[in-house]
Amino acid sequence: SGRLMSACRLRQFISAVFLLLSAGNGTRVHAQHNMANGHYLDQPVQAVIEHFREQGYPFAYSTQLVPATLKVLAEPVNRDPLGIIEEILQPHGLALKQADGIYLVIRAARGPPDMPSASLLVITRNQESRLLEVPVAISGSPGLPAVESLGPGFQQLSGLAAGRYVLDISAPGYLPVRRMVELAAHEIATLHIRLETAPVELEALTVSASRYV
Repeated sequence: SGRLMSACRLRQFISAVFLLLSAGNGTRVHAQHNMANGHYLDQPVQAVIEHFREQGYPFAYSTQLVPATLKVLAEPVNRDPLGIIEEILQPHGLALKQADGIYLVIRAARGPPDMPSASLLVITRNQESRLLEVPVAISGSPGLPAVESLGPGFQQLSGLAAGRYVLDISAPGYLPVRRMVELAAHEIATLHIRLETAPVELEALTVSASRYV
């Protein structure tokens, strides 16, 4: 009797899990069908970007800027993938920036009308022209806002006032560099940085001759 009851409960549990998985798969299939037919309203922005990435379009984004909860707020008018993505990002204060053959999702440079702001995308590579995998630190003067990481080798500074900035860029294992940039209001500028590997410092050894030979 006890074993029969346990078996019944197990079957009920398996049936419930199966129904949940089926419902999830059905939702994904329905979403893919909608996007394949050019309908994007209420779809997750991530899903739309991934839909076009699977078709070979070089879009890249950070889940900090494009979380899974971010939804398409209005049906886009554009029909080409680049225009569609730009249109669904705009209401969320996001934009696309082309850099090295990649369309990167960044925070838009727009600010309040009375406080025009600029944005700076920093792309950091090593001597072999590969994007830096290690954390990159950016500081400078005048004071900078928080730096957002958009992925390995990509950092963005948003809400910058127009003007001249002196930036110090460093990363573990690399020699730091200093660069000056001048930004205009509403500009989304790009700064390319190449860091050289720091020389390996060997510990100094003290050798003393023995008095006994």
